[in-house]
Formats: sequence, C-alpha cells, structure tokens
Amino acid sequence: MLTGEPNSYKSIVPRTALEGGGCTQGWGAWQLTARYSELKIDPLAFTSGLADLTRSAKASQDWAVGLNWYLNFFVKLQFNYEQSTFERGALKGNRPTEHAIMERLQIAF
Repeated sequence: MLTGEPNSYKSIVPRTALEGGGCTQGWGAWQLTARYSELKIDPLAFTSGLADLTRSAKASQDWAVGLNWYLNFFVKLQFNYEQSTFERGALKGNRPTEHAIMERLQIAF
C-alpha cells in the first residue's frame, strides 16, 4: 500500500476516501502490485498426441505489474500491464510474445 493502509487479503479501507464533503476527503488508497508465474507442460502430453508443439507452447513465463486505486470502500480501479513469453507453440520456433494492458472497475455493494 503506497498510502499507508495495512496490507490485507480482504477489502482495503482507505484512510481518506475520494468523496465530496466532510473534513476527511482525500485521494483514496493506492496499491502497487506485481506477479510472476511459469507454466511447464509435461513432455508426455506432446509425445502421446494430446498436444501439438506447432500449436501449443511447452512452457511460458508471465509477469505483470499493476496499480490499484481504492476510491472508497465500495469502488476500486485496477490498471495492469502483463507480458507472456512462450517456448515453442508455433510452426517454426516460439510463439510471439504477448503484451496486454487491462483496466477494471469494481463496485461492491
């Protein structure tokens, strides 16, 4: 949490919500996020005919960074960038690297 709220796996409650009026109005809470993951497919999947190396990657590495903005207890905006690289999965060599920018508005009630 960039704005001092305690880290939690539950809902984040901003110390000062982005709401009009009152003496406690503020900018909400900001959170920086990061993730890394890998996937490795058992070679048996390819040798037994369950998957095809020209269409299915045998491994991938993924990483993502994000910024979450908790406007108040009920509203959250998420902004994420993700990149995935692949081993095999194309007719000739590796499948191209994928890049994604995602945003999400979450409303709880």
